[in-house]
Amino acid sequence: AVGAALDVRYRHVSPTGLAVDLRVKLVPFHDDVGAPAGFVGIAEDASAQIRAETLAAETERRNAVDSLTAGLAHNLNNILMVIQGNVDQIAAELPDDHPARLNADMTRLANQRAAAITRRLMVYSGQQTSDIRSVPVDAAVARIGAALDTSLPAGVRVTVDPGAGAAATVEVDATLFDETLEELTANARTAVGERGTLQLSSARTDGRDGPMIVITIADNGTGMDGDTRRRAKEPFFTTRAIGQGVGLGLSLADGFARYAGGELSVDSTPGTGTTVTLTLPLHGRA
Repeated sequence: AVGAALDVRYRHVSPTGLAVDLRVKLVPFHDDVGAPAGFVGIAEDASAQIRAETLAAETERRNAVDSLTAGLAHNLNNILMVIQGNVDQIAAELPDDHPARLNADMTRLANQRAAAITRRLMVYSGQQTSDIRSVPVDAAVARIGAALDTSLPAGVRVTVDPGAGAAATVEVDATLFDETLEELTANARTAVGERGTLQLSSARTDGRDGPMIVITIADNGTGMDGDTRRRAKEPFFTTRAIGQGVGLGLSLADGFARYAGGELSVDSTPGTGTTVTLTLPLHGRA
């Protein structure tokens, strides 16, 4: 409306590239006959406030996602327990040479795979305790790298550099740790397709709370744009066609990292490739 006060936010970028979020408040004033004569106002740096609001919104969103994921995982787990119990009973009553025995065994294996995914969903949402143990990092990296090397197309070159040291360990669920590394390397393999490079490495670094282990999976594949990268760790978000993925890979890896006291970061550029970094606390002072 004419003569109304103005309260807006906008981002100012200086010629040097420095960006500042400003909040501008303007109040119009009039001359002696009531005609608009100008504005009086202030401009203040609102960067800290906007960052706090963004963080609060992100925390609220993550809590909602965690709650939804936990509820879904619990319901799936209840269903899978019923399936597993019935399959076990059927298999126990079938002779070894019965034609349906193979179907029962295949159903049991499929149910166990679904149960493993459900368990990781519960870990992601903070609802599941794990079998925590000390795991040698370099041995795990070398093992995953060797398995990866044997399964890659001839046009893909893989390098494995276990550089954390033989004594370096992390205190994690060993099964979830291996599954996380397998998932991250599988994503990299998909990104490079039939030709490219893939690097898997480990190293030590100093973190805010002490020594850390950094595991890096890098590829020169298709990469991700900004929006995809920001949403990459959301459960069930995927850019793949229906039937080719359900969007749980990076989200489960992120859940594992947070559960283990670390973090997962993703750096990616379209056409250049993606680097995923898994940072975990070093166990002990090895």
